[in-house]
Amino acid sequence: MTLQHSVCRFGEPMALRIESLTPGVADSLRLPLLSRFTNSTLRSHVAAYPGLSWVILGERAYIVGGRWRLRQEIGEIVELSHGRYRSELLQRALAGFRASGTSLVVLDYEEQDADLNFYRDHRFGRIERVVEYERSDLGSLELPRQEAIRPYEWTDFDTVLDVEREAFPWLWWNSADELKRYISGPNVSALLDVDDDVGNGKVTGYASFTVRGTSGYLDRLAVRELQQGQGIGTALLLASLWEMRRIGARRVGLSTQETNARSRTLYERHGFHRTLRSYDIYGLWLKK
Repeated sequence: MTLQHSVCRFGEPMALRIESLTPGVADSLRLPLLSRFTNSTLRSHVAAYPGLSWVILGERAYIVGGRWRLRQEIGEIVELSHGRYRSELLQRALAGFRASGTSLVVLDYEEQDADLNFYRDHRFGRIERVVEYERSDLGSLELPRQEAIRPYEWTDFDTVLDVEREAFPWLWWNSADELKRYISGPNVSALLDVDDDVGNGKVTGYASFTVRGTSGYLDRLAVRELQQGQGIGTALLLASLWEMRRIGARRVGLSTQETNARSRTLYERHGFHRTLRSYDIYGLWLKK
């Protein structure tokens, strides 16, 4: 697909051709030294996300798009080259996202750090602020409620997706593909809370975490909406901390939305301290 229109160069009109960035084009594209891509990794990326990246041949001008958490309804601007035609490339990418049914386009963290003012000028705004917490002492942990906690099994996959839909805001849902990729990854473990009183051993919540060396990270903590406020989040948090310590973690980090007062209170009550690190998610709504 090609988009053509006229611009002026040295006072003379010329045809600007914005073309789809395909794997074949990626192989020969001259990338800037500061690009996060090599030709090989760019080729793999555009093959995985076809129709989301664009290039102006002969200008070393390009934009690379993707999917946030592998979700069709949320697009992502991964990288936009500097120089002329940045606005034209961005508008072409947004048009492509809009045509594919995308509701929201967010900026990759590195991309928004590179030139946030440019995106603000193009109506991107802050969607969410994420804050980080840390607990550096795992020596004295409260005992969790053990009888309701069990390890995750592959047969729980659809149930965990269902729990996420009830527990998390829309932005933070995992797609099935993203959850499958994450939970099968190295060093990842997950625990489930099961309540027989709810009915036939229904899963009421889950927690997942990663341990690398002496560092642990609580990746997800979700409790079904109707079961929130019953101590399930506390039980899952404590069980996860015990398991991370057993594996070898000496400190644990996590992140949550700044506006999520309930989760922040839970973590602070159990020895977590807010760090100085935080980051914003910027995006542009195409439709709501």
